[in-house]
Amino acid sequence: MKKRFLSVFLALALCMGLAAPAFAADSEVPAGSYTVDLDAPDPDEMGVDGEFMVRYLNSSRSYDKAQPRVDITRTLPQGSEFTWAGLRSSHNVYFRFFTDLDNDGTYDERLVVKESGKNVLAPYAEKYDFSLTQVSGKSQSAGTFASMVEEMGGKLSKDSSGVMTLAISSDSLCEFFGGSTLFEWGVMKNGSSVVAKGTMLFAAGEPSDDPDPDNTAGPGTPVPEFTDTPDWCKAEAQWAAQKGITNGYGGETTFAPGRDCTQAEILTFLWRAAGKPTEGIKTPVANVKESDYFYHAVMWANDMGMIDPGTFDPSKPCTRSQAVSYIWQALDKPEAGQAASFTDVPDGAAYAKAVDWAVEKGITKGDGGEDTFAPDKVCSRGHIACFLYRAYNS
Repeated sequence: MKKRFLSVFLALALCMGLAAPAFAADSEVPAGSYTVDLDAPDPDEMGVDGEFMVRYLNSSRSYDKAQPRVDITRTLPQGSEFTWAGLRSSHNVYFRFFTDLDNDGTYDERLVVKESGKNVLAPYAEKYDFSLTQVSGKSQSAGTFASMVEEMGGKLSKDSSGVMTLAISSDSLCEFFGGSTLFEWGVMKNGSSVVAKGTMLFAAGEPSDDPDPDNTAGPGTPVPEFTDTPDWCKAEAQWAAQKGITNGYGGETTFAPGRDCTQAEILTFLWRAAGKPTEGIKTPVANVKESDYFYHAVMWANDMGMIDPGTFDPSKPCTRSQAVSYIWQALDKPEAGQAASFTDVPDGAAYAKAVDWAVEKGITKGDGGEDTFAPDKVCSRGHIACFLYRAYNS
């Protein structure tokens, strides 16, 4: 996939009469709202160089080694907007997305996939093991591209002849992907003739993963219906909100079910489910400050022996093995009647007893096959809502 992309990139550069950009980490990248007119694109404006480290997904849907990515053409800060004017049904659009959710300085490629007719973000993990239709990372019709951007919060309008104007704000795109997002795109006509291309950095504001920063939600609190939850987690997400475990994410009526659940989030959910206890040893925990919304939750989890205070990373995505282990420990480590038989869960694994209990109680089951649990697969917020609902209602 990486080689194919590099070939496409060089072809785009040659078609536009541009030389492949040199590394320019110190270049000043202009910021602010921007419109590209596809009827008269200006290659000079789209040629500002920058440099980021990225990891591409290969054909087996695992990540290649990180490498520099140049031609970062423009940075759009929080509150700004990018617009394509003159988008036609005869156009095809090639696009990729990258995020740096673990804050290690490298942007990892993310996939948008089709699930039940809707564009959703594929789970973030070292290896994608889903079987859904891939949308990003390949050429799509302008209509498919516009539909996807609309579902991410974009705005689409058409004139009387069907020519489209499509816009997406930095806030909407970053909300969909969970943080600052590199957006690489190229518009072509007649299958290969390049109209315009670019790579934009949509910058998120100061992150706040807390769905209820004031901790005001509680049992009996009126909760609006979430508008973005599919049927498989709709009731579970609503239950979590009504119980004061979460109050949604990104707005009063949105839950962001496809967004990766972080360590800080799942511990906060469990802490609220436990009644928000504040007594304890309060041993210092790495990467956690008293001003953080998850401070009390992490202190509680540490006192419960659920985390390693020296290596804990609140922003790291929560895996399936960690999720069932956290829930199991929060519920006082109940014993299972029998052991589950998964080929990828070693008998001596620290989370093995938690998996046995979770499977016996119907909280979760195998993933990817009857004999595999996928312990390292990252959980979305929707999946965590389902786990919690089953655990506290089993």
